[in-house]
Amino acid sequence: MSASKLGNARKCCAGCNREIRERHLLKAMDKYWHTTCLKCSQCGAILEQVGDSCFVKGTSILCRNDYMRLYGGPARALCTCATCGKQIPASDKVLRAGQNVYHVTCFVCTTCKRQLKTGDKYCVIDSKLFCEQDALANEQEKHKVNNTK
Repeated sequence: MSASKLGNARKCCAGCNREIRERHLLKAMDKYWHTTCLKCSQCGAILEQVGDSCFVKGTSILCRNDYMRLYGGPARALCTCATCGKQIPASDKVLRAGQNVYHVTCFVCTTCKRQLKTGDKYCVIDSKLFCEQDALANEQEKHKVNNTK
């Protein structure tokens, strides 16, 4: 779900099929919505009022709570964080790298301990996370060691 400002081109709301004349609109599933028309298919909550994201399963648009209740239960409850080793509750947001799952706060560079955020470049080397700079330094050090042998 992304909030946008309406430019010169008029859009039609996927929820009510009326023209969107308001200055702000939402875009989800490649469709445009009035902020009050994008609702959870299960509970009917206006999604803009319950969070900053929505979840899509098939043709259903869901709030976080309903998505987790319907699809995030037992399979997610068994996830453990690759950094701290603790279980991750199904309701928590997670970050993934390859097959590993992390608490958002545990998604940090092994070397500098800087928290990696969505959009940051990083590498996984020997199952450890590295920011781009430390990954490059690690590779250069590795080549140095290999060249001196």
